[in-house]
Amino acid sequence: MAEQKRNMVLLTIDGLRPDHLSIYGYKRPTDQAIALFQKQMVVFKNAHTHSFPTIRAFPAIYASIWADECTTKFFWQHFKKLDLPKWCLTIAEAYQSHSYYCAAHTGWSNFLTPGQGFARGVSDFVGMLREDRLASKNFWEQIYSSAWQHLIYSFRYLPSSRLVDFIDWGFHWFRETVNTLLKTNLQSAGGVGGRSATAVSSYLLNRIDENHQKPFFLWGQFHDAHVPLAPPKEHAFHANVTPEEKKLIGSAIYHQTPLSEELREKLIDLYDGGIRTAFYEIGKVFDKLKSLNLLEHTCVIITSDHGCAFWEHGYWAYPENKFYDESTKVPLLMHCPERSNGPHFVDTPVSLMDLAPTMLELSHLSPEWRFFGSSFSEAATQSKNQIVRTEIWIETLGPPPHTCLVKDGAKIVYRNDRKEFVGTITRDSQMRPTSGKEKRCFHSLFGTYEKSKQNHTQKCNS
Repeated sequence: MAEQKRNMVLLTIDGLRPDHLSIYGYKRPTDQAIALFQKQMVVFKNAHTHSFPTIRAFPAIYASIWADECTTKFFWQHFKKLDLPKWCLTIAEAYQSHSYYCAAHTGWSNFLTPGQGFARGVSDFVGMLREDRLASKNFWEQIYSSAWQHLIYSFRYLPSSRLVDFIDWGFHWFRETVNTLLKTNLQSAGGVGGRSATAVSSYLLNRIDENHQKPFFLWGQFHDAHVPLAPPKEHAFHANVTPEEKKLIGSAIYHQTPLSEELREKLIDLYDGGIRTAFYEIGKVFDKLKSLNLLEHTCVIITSDHGCAFWEHGYWAYPENKFYDESTKVPLLMHCPERSNGPHFVDTPVSLMDLAPTMLELSHLSPEWRFFGSSFSEAATQSKNQIVRTEIWIETLGPPPHTCLVKDGAKIVYRNDRKEFVGTITRDSQMRPTSGKEKRCFHSLFGTYEKSKQNHTQKCNS
């Protein structure tokens, strides 16, 4: 007898690093809102993104392909390879083919849009330039919101990276100037609106209420742990961070310059408050599933697209040439109905490239050959750690492009355009020169990896 189809809820929190969650041993109660549900939680201690930033990470998460296969609309645009290729399959399309209801709220992310292919297979989608089943706005709100979203969306097609960065920094500066003058706590510069954990969770709750009689796949993207950081007072760990201090913090991140220890701690306070905000809303999703007796037939996955550095190694956020754990490691929490007496911690290294096929298997659905990754569901459902991959690859497009091999606890970093090794990051996060043995190992495995990518592309295009 075939096993019953299982619902799937994917919750992604932009810029969330695992060592700032209580379940990973952090000192603050950032994820206490889901503490009651941790008995059935599987916690992966060594999960890595396949790429970063967001625009590069999600092709692997959402379609199990690498970012370099994405396509470019206009040759002059600075942000290239933005769109999912036509031959790939999104996780929503996979679920839709099994008669699942699919809905998503991306928090109006500028890089997870219908035009890029992230609404493929989704019946109800909320994001940049598409808002299904949202409460109606008045005429002027609709005009303003549409005009602003089109303006934001068009930035990706500008030819200069400096211009894009300058406009982005200008938005943050304008927002904090308004906050200073009006003593407000605006989170967006021009009023795109709704880019909050509450908006995302409310939408997901409504979709569950209306569609829980059939199998469903839901995806929610939360931005509360990503700059600009403005947690509400009830979730803030430090309520006295002034708009002027936020401007100084934003400027330091933009220019990659150090902050005083006091301001650095306030930045971390804001970050932790943003995490607690997101998890407070995620807790509502768990409560809703429980109230409808759906939790025993639903798998909930919480993860991120990349981490966020706080100057531990001389940089903020996630520059594409830095591969320390604070940038590449992500939380991966799986609420699995068959597990109990947890949480269960898994040491097995895993890649988010393998997340989509894992989700299908956890839902008791057949594998999808168009996914490049392989399922690690046994590591989530069995008491023993399953050895899934002996090596994990992390790739950034830059410029300049880099490839990082994670193997035996170390990271070998390679710069593709110069065909030279940057160095090896050890288990204790120290950079040292790459040894001859490591170089030979990298080249051998890299050749095999590249060949497997070429074969997969040819198979999908044939």
